[in-house]
Amino acid sequence: MPAKQKIALLNSRQGLYPCRLHSWIQQSLKTLLHVQSSQPIILSSVGMSTWDLITIAASKLKLQLELHIQIKDSQIEEEMIGSIITEFNLNRELVSFRFISDHSKKQFQTLRDKAITSSADKIFPISIKQNGNLAKLISQHKNKIDNTFNTTYEPRKEKVAYTLNIDNTNPDIPKITDEYIIHWTKSSKDKYSFERYYDYYTDILQSDNYPRKAFNTLINILQMKRIVASSTHMPQNIPTVSFTSLHSIQMIPFFKWRSRYREMSFEPYGVGIKKEIAIKENIRKVFYYDKDIQNNLSDKKPEVWLTQSRGLHTNWESEKEYRHLGDFDLNNIDKENIVLFTRYKKEADYLLKLTGLQTISFE
Repeated sequence: MPAKQKIALLNSRQGLYPCRLHSWIQQSLKTLLHVQSSQPIILSSVGMSTWDLITIAASKLKLQLELHIQIKDSQIEEEMIGSIITEFNLNRELVSFRFISDHSKKQFQTLRDKAITSSADKIFPISIKQNGNLAKLISQHKNKIDNTFNTTYEPRKEKVAYTLNIDNTNPDIPKITDEYIIHWTKSSKDKYSFERYYDYYTDILQSDNYPRKAFNTLINILQMKRIVASSTHMPQNIPTVSFTSLHSIQMIPFFKWRSRYREMSFEPYGVGIKKEIAIKENIRKVFYYDKDIQNNLSDKKPEVWLTQSRGLHTNWESEKEYRHLGDFDLNNIDKENIVLFTRYKKEADYLLKLTGLQTISFE
């Protein structure tokens, strides 16, 4: 029996918020459908959206996969394989692994791309940035190239960062009293912590818009009736849910882009709970301290998850943060004690109809 043809689909790095309407996704799917009947081996990887999506789409078509994966000295191959199989919902009998060990992330990416292009029998460039690393690799394998499904590389067009103009704010926003403690959410540039990559990319393949925007996240919270705790930026990585006692109008300056993390600090999508109810449900005030003053919390002795440095360059105390240890269950909160916030009125109208909860838009 002749050896199966090995095929690589190449995409340069794409935007933060993919959806099925993006040309690189559409053309990648067309390519996989085109080669499906010949049952080739698809060379792929995980760890970047352009590879993750190919891996999951090929698996859904029951195509054989050869995954090129980074592994560190301390990692065990079988454990990594099990984790990837579960996370991407792969058929173990249709997947083989090629491990690339003990390199930095950047070195691994270079070695991975070279290994895939070298071992491929045919290469389909899909969306390639001119003069980028993949373009240079492609030029070295001209005899393998099939440009049938190539599409023009499009720099990210969608505006990710935004601010609100306080002068154009909905006049109902200032009417909301400061009796609420509010959890503000934002768009997720990756899967939710409680889901698999398979679920995340399946939603992307089915959605006309990016399905993990802040509004989608708020809907998810309401459907689950639970705010999932996060360990990100938390003391000792202890999972907590963050709230603030700032009035909603005072939050507008905090709805801003953080270049360092390539995401918004917060977005105008939130769940407010009346303060007296929040306190009863163990939402507690954060204790702020100065890093250069030793033992300045010694008298109060708060739990470590309730502590926060005031900061040297950023005044974190201005956020007036409260926290809840672990996930926060909304099932225990009566409707009259909850208020929702959205950016647009049409979103507020949708949530009011969906939940029956008081909902106010910023614009």
